[in-house]
Amino acid sequence: MQIKVVERQKQIAIQEQEITRKQRELDAQVIKPAEAEAYKIEMLAEAERNKRVIEAEARAEAIRLKAEARRSLSRLRLRQRPSRWLRRPMLGMSIRMPLWLT
Repeated sequence: MQIKVVERQKQIAIQEQEITRKQRELDAQVIKPAEAEAYKIEMLAEAERNKRVIEAEARAEAIRLKAEARRSLSRLRLRQRPSRWLRRPMLGMSIRMPLWLT
């Protein structure tokens, strides 16, 4: 009976070693590649999101700069208009005044 117990213990030890070997094999062939692929997909998704955020910020900045340029141009044009009117005062006067007064 003692021999059967020892043999059974050896069989259990061999089975545990086989289970450990199969678990390592499963880790190496299935679990690790799957984890690596999941990590890769997460990183690509994050990179795409960052790219879109940066592009959106760049478009917003371009719009802001265009608006500022247009605002500056409008202010400049408004400042120049009175000087144009002052340069040609006689044109307006000659139209309003009768010809015999000119």
